[in-house]
Amino acid sequence: MRITTKAVALLSVLCAPWTARAVEVDATSSTQYLHYQDFQSGSKDQDDVAEYFRLSLTKIDPAGKISVRGYGRLVGQLTTSNESRPELVSNVVGRLYYLYLDYHDVIQDRLDLRLGRSFVSVAADPATIDGGYLNLKNLGPAGVTLFGGRRVVFDNKSELDGSDSVWGGSVYLDTVKYTHVEASYSRRYADSELAQEYAALDVSSTPFSMLGLVGRARYDFASMRWAELLVGADLTPIADLTLHGEYYNSKPTFDQFSFYRFFNVDRYQQYSVAAEYRFNPRYSLNARYAYEDFNGNSSANLVDAGVHLAPIENLTVNASYEWRDGYAGRISGLRFSGGYRLQKALLQAGADFDDFRREDSRDGTAKKYWAAVSYDVCKAVSASLRAENNLNFYFSHAFRGFLAVNVHL
Repeated sequence: MRITTKAVALLSVLCAPWTARAVEVDATSSTQYLHYQDFQSGSKDQDDVAEYFRLSLTKIDPAGKISVRGYGRLVGQLTTSNESRPELVSNVVGRLYYLYLDYHDVIQDRLDLRLGRSFVSVAADPATIDGGYLNLKNLGPAGVTLFGGRRVVFDNKSELDGSDSVWGGSVYLDTVKYTHVEASYSRRYADSELAQEYAALDVSSTPFSMLGLVGRARYDFASMRWAELLVGADLTPIADLTLHGEYYNSKPTFDQFSFYRFFNVDRYQQYSVAAEYRFNPRYSLNARYAYEDFNGNSSANLVDAGVHLAPIENLTVNASYEWRDGYAGRISGLRFSGGYRLQKALLQAGADFDDFRREDSRDGTAKKYWAAVSYDVCKAVSASLRAENNLNFYFSHAFRGFLAVNVHL
């Protein structure tokens, strides 16, 4: 708690002069106590204290073009361990998920700029980077993006040190029928040496009000082969029915220094169809079928279905079933969950039953039982408590739980 107090005090000092200039500050804090069991550690029972903090500063300039957004966490390990795993040492580690300055319309209606740590979601090679992102927009119906910086990699609880970097850009076109076409290119460097190189094409369109289309293709120059291909369609023939079809094809990619790139890896393909029907606002049903092809005469069939019910006010019930037969054996799973809103409190509970039989290796059923309660203390403060018990092939009982206090400043 001492760390949390210092962090809040420091942020208050930093934000004080900005607030005097009518900067809008939106902050959310979540302080959590977590208990879990780690069967790789000498000390099986683990306890952590975590602090999550999200910050948004807007209206920094008179025109409202500049904003700052950040989100991160600190985790304090309370349990001692003799394992030689850095993430289990009793100390404080942190993750900064993002922290960037967003300058909209640096050049009016032509240029946006983002500086800092952020996620770049290009199809060629999406990544979190410490660097910059430029968006040259409204060049007729087209635009150009450029990005580059140090590649950020997270481990179990913290961030890995490294000098890898990612650089690239894209050219995009927005035209009629909500059609977006974007061609992107990315290069990843490991200690200044070229490690991976990708090019991708991403397309989405709504040619008719009831039909949506998506497509993506990605090429790996290091392996000289197509790494990913996706084609999908959504169809809404009537107001309450949505149909979805998709074909997905992928092959693992490795950087040029990886030992695994010398091995022959199988291509994975999946064909799937799905449907969702809403009988009324209280009842809905969904189902999906997928055929999985692992190459080498290995395949599997996957079927899952679920139902959402709200039989009375403030009560919701969900149930789903999944069945898979083929490569690696036959497995199935059944899940139930429900929630009831009681004034300021939300009561929830659920149970999972997963059959995880594998070919000539193991059998049995994994079970998970959980219960949770959330309570809105006031408009700005809420609290959550969750506890669960897991039973499976590896252990007879594994208890997990957390207590969280959330404050919206």
